[in-house]
Amino acid sequence: PPGMPFDDSDLLDSDSARELDHPIDSLVIVGGGAIACEYASIFSALGTSVTLVESGPRLLRFMDGDIVDMLVETLQRTGVRLVLGAGHAKVDRDDHGIVVRLAHGEQLRPSKVIVAAGRVGNVEGLGLLEAGVEGKIILARNPGEPEGADVRRACIVERDRVVEIATAKGLVRDRG
Repeated sequence: PPGMPFDDSDLLDSDSARELDHPIDSLVIVGGGAIACEYASIFSALGTSVTLVESGPRLLRFMDGDIVDMLVETLQRTGVRLVLGAGHAKVDRDDHGIVVRLAHGEQLRPSKVIVAAGRVGNVEGLGLLEAGVEGKIILARNPGEPEGADVRRACIVERDRVVEIATAKGLVRDRG
C-alpha cells in the first residue's frame, strides 16, 4: 500500500518476510487475506507474539463465513491477537522504534511489521476489459498438475485484478 516506509529494515512485505533468518519476539501483520493469515499462523507456531490487523470487519472477505469463523477461533487459540475493523494502519518510526498506528488511536510497538495487504494481480496489458471479461467468472485448469488430477480455479475479473474465489480439486475418472 502507498505510504508504507519499506526502506525501514523492520518493515517487511510478504516476500521479504520469507528471508527472516532469526526468531523475533513480536510481530504485527497488516492485512486480512490469505497471505496475512498464513504468516500469522506460521509465526505464532514459532513462538512469536503475533497481532493481525485488518482494516475491515472480518478476515478473508471472499471466503465462506463458517470457514472464516473456524480460522479465527484457531488463530486465537494459538495466541494470535486479532484487531478487526482497524481502519487504515500507518507505520512509521519514532525514538522508541517501529510503531503501527491504528485509526482508533491504538499504537502497537512490535519487533517487526509485515504488510500483507494491498497486493493486486499483474493483469495490466492483458486486455481483459477489452475482451469483455470484467465481472465474469473464469474457470481455469492448473498447469503442471499430476496426470489424472483435475484442479480448477475459479476467478472473478475485477477492474484492476483477477481474484481467486475458489479452488476445486478432484480426480477425473475415465468413463470410457
